[in-house]
Amino acid sequence: MILTTAMTQLFAVVLRRDKERVTETLLREGVMQFLSTSELDIEPRHNQSGAAPDASLAELSDMRKRIEGILHTVGTIPSAPQETDLQNRAPVNLAKEAERLDRIDGERESIRERQRSLQQEILKLEDLRRQVNLYGVDLGKLQAPARQSMLAMQTGRLPASNAKRFEESLKGLPALHMALAQQDGMVHYLLLSMKRDQEPIERILSSVGWTKVEMSQEVLSARKNLSGDLTAKLQALTEEQKKLQDRVTDLIRQEEPHLKDLWVRLRIQELCAKIQASFQSSSRTVIFAGWLASSMKERLSAKIAEACEGRCYLEWHDADSDETIPCDTVIFAVGQRPDITEDFGLALSRGRIAVDDTLRTDVDGVFAAGDAVYGTASVIKAIAAGRLAAEQADRYLGGEGNIDEALAPEQHRCPYIGTIEGFSAMPREEASVVPATERVQSFCTMDLGLDEQGAHAEACRCLQCDLRLDIAPQRFWSSFTGGEGGDHA
Repeated sequence: MILTTAMTQLFAVVLRRDKERVTETLLREGVMQFLSTSELDIEPRHNQSGAAPDASLAELSDMRKRIEGILHTVGTIPSAPQETDLQNRAPVNLAKEAERLDRIDGERESIRERQRSLQQEILKLEDLRRQVNLYGVDLGKLQAPARQSMLAMQTGRLPASNAKRFEESLKGLPALHMALAQQDGMVHYLLLSMKRDQEPIERILSSVGWTKVEMSQEVLSARKNLSGDLTAKLQALTEEQKKLQDRVTDLIRQEEPHLKDLWVRLRIQELCAKIQASFQSSSRTVIFAGWLASSMKERLSAKIAEACEGRCYLEWHDADSDETIPCDTVIFAVGQRPDITEDFGLALSRGRIAVDDTLRTDVDGVFAAGDAVYGTASVIKAIAAGRLAAEQADRYLGGEGNIDEALAPEQHRCPYIGTIEGFSAMPREEASVVPATERVQSFCTMDLGLDEQGAHAEACRCLQCDLRLDIAPQRFWSSFTGGEGGDHA
């Protein structure tokens, strides 16, 4: 960690009864994190333990995020806690509030279930309307859907006592039913459905006493606008869905004031719990420690003393003191910006060394590359710039600029393969796997690979395929040319 301001360490002991007031003071001053007392050279007492908050941090955070999700559905974003909220801080009954949220979610889910059902019905009716518009159904001429259509049309009658059950049964299917007439206790219907749904349609018709009959042209002509009827039905479903959405919005709006207030109280309690997570306590006292900006020393000392009414012990340790801290390893955190001044004797540009395209500086024979030229960049760019500078330096010294080097001698492929008896019949070694009855019970590795004997046997099947490149050099499409002389491969 690189700090840009002087730091000082606070070690504090307060009475347990002052814990909440001290926590609120630290929150007001923006002090959110401390070193754990286990990181300090303090001999722990047998009765010292973590000063756990009244509710766990996870419980507070989960409930607050749950409330955020509910409020976001109506476009409400809770406001951050203010000083007055901290002054009027009140504990939250998590169990009671969880019941209230469960009730809200239960009502929302029941409405959403109806919305999903309506959406499915809308999609099916839109599919039916597309078929009607595509192939047409002329009721005025008693013209059934075209053979290539996916529509099925029939007319019939059923007892009036079964009419309601008939219409309710069709709600889950993309079907349009129109009552054409009623006579002698029987209702005459026109039924338009998808051919793929004929099986469930027939079961419904059989259960309600459906009888197929032919309707007169006069009766059908009175209801020949199928597309309009479908549009009207879709519009009615869409309106019902909008009303359901308004119900969800009204439900949340009614609870919004309480939910916003609850969110603020939970947020304050959550922040206090984060601070108290670093506390250690005994039966009467609470201990905490941490590094803070030196500028906060006087103000924070006064605020903590005020919150405790003087019942506290505060000890400060400056970072530049002569205190020796035992450790195993020290890692220096250094910046990534080169500290280059005019004392280098090189021309600078915006605090960096100025170079030309060949990385030459204004001083003859001096080349520069890397962060000193480009500023903080990637390691790959620095390596590439270093190689370019080395090439240019080689040319400056009279070389060809070739800085390539062979780090290992070139390997030559041995053309001798030899003979292996029964090579063509050697089977492929199969890897061991965990039995299916065991691997379905966990996510452990199932492919165990080859053992030493199997790996050796599989390696013996190698034909040294890289020799092919020496036997017949590979030719690419660009290698084949055709000219006037008929040079063909």
